[in-house]
Amino acid sequence: FIEKIFSYCRGSDLMNFSLVNKRWYKCIGKSPACMNKIKIFMTEPNIGCYQHFTMSDAVVLIQGGRRYVHILITNIERSMLTQHKLLLAYFKWKSVAIHNHSFRTKMELINFLGIVEPHVEELILRTVRHGRSMHEIGHTNFSFPYLQRLTISNCHTYVYVEPFIQIHSLEQFSIATEVVPFYRYDRDMVARIKSIQFIILRNRGECFISHFVPNY
Repeated sequence: FIEKIFSYCRGSDLMNFSLVNKRWYKCIGKSPACMNKIKIFMTEPNIGCYQHFTMSDAVVLIQGGRRYVHILITNIERSMLTQHKLLLAYFKWKSVAIHNHSFRTKMELINFLGIVEPHVEELILRTVRHGRSMHEIGHTNFSFPYLQRLTISNCHTYVYVEPFIQIHSLEQFSIATEVVPFYRYDRDMVARIKSIQFIILRNRGECFISHFVPNY
């Protein structure tokens, strides 16, 4: 009965209710409906701040017995650390969002995509970029078998061009990219547009384009 009541509550309320007693903590943690409303939020607005996500934090979340399925990582100004990768690799995430992060290399970005690929149903990438790689990396072959909702906004050209061209299961595809100045021919922009067209055609039976909004 109490589980049914919890199923009507918001995720933030469920987190507060989890602190009341062990019984409520276990009840919420064992309910898929409840856990589907809870999102792990990680941010590090300042380099060297004292509240950054630590390995102890990751271990506590893993050993708590809960199966988290939603995560948002935003404003991590330094490299994604081992504790972030451990948390991403441990749970079967249904939705993953990463905002305002620059991976050190293209390979680091590829590794991130490889970790979340097997189970993710919704993927949001906003202002995701990567640094230069020491060695040339060949084409990647991601399938994202369960991906239904994809959002890409103002990311590095690689994010538009390679990882998602094999997908044919999209139900919603949201895209935004920067405008090319009229006086400059941008090969990256051409590559982005071609890849976007390919993804749309490949998913045309099920895909819904929510927006294609260039940034001025």
